Amino acid sequence: MHKLDKVVREYLIESGETNLAKYSRAYQFGVSGLREMNMDLSGVVQIAVLPINSADQVYLPNDYIQYTKIGLVCGDGIVRSLGLNPNINLALSVDNCGNPQAPNVRISNPSGVDILANANWDGFTDNFRNGELMGRFFGIGGGQNPFGYYRIDERNNVIQLGALNSGSPSNIQIQNIVLEYISNLNLHDGDYQVHPFIVESIKCWIHWRMISWNSSRSLGEKEMARKDFFQKRREAKMRYGAATIDEWLSALRSGNFASIKF
Repeated sequence: MHKLDKVVREYLIESGETNLAKYSRAYQFGVSGLREMNMDLSGVVQIAVLPINSADQVYLPNDYIQYTKIGLVCGDGIVRSLGLNPNINLALSVDNCGNPQAPNVRISNPSGVDILANANWDGFTDNFRNGELMGRFFGIGGGQNPFGYYRIDERNNVIQLGALNSGSPSNIQIQNIVLEYISNLNLHDGDYQVHPFIVESIKCWIHWRMISWNSSRSLGEKEMARKDFFQKRREAKMRYGAATIDEWLSALRSGNFASIKF
């Protein structure tokens, strides 16, 4: 990894600047370039194990931008992804202290028999028993998830969960979920880190932004700088997406079946 300070100084030297009068401005453009590429190119996936509260909610980390996976870790160490359900209710009821309650909270009626208030029944939870599929999915369609569902509540900065125990044994209480997500830029040793794949992309970004606000530069020069940046960005994207020969062979073999082709 390279520090952004070093990359900015390299740019100033390569562009013919003999002093550091433009350093602060170039560094700020470097930060904005890193912020842009962090979201869709160079961002490193962060991993957080988050506890589930009594209302089946999980609080998002402070540096959260976008999730890449939300799931549960099973005994084999594999993360089983939860399913997205945009119909999960975000307006939860609250108790006497103002704390949100899960939709399957039991209450007692006047006869003394416990009933379910706003029962958390989604039409397929009862198709699983002790982690075993019981069938009865005729006509329900695909895309059902036995591990549970989620919906992002951006207003309250939480993940609302639902039907977490539908595919688990009844004596297992799920306590945590695993969140893999793209985070905001973070300082390391007092500076931002620049991956070697995007060093030239950051330099081209700085150059483009430096001259784009300069009225003395021609439109042709500004357009050339813009094209140089996107060319370096494409090259960086190819480097990030490069695969080894073993990975290519594994991908080819995984799609090779001995069954009859129709």
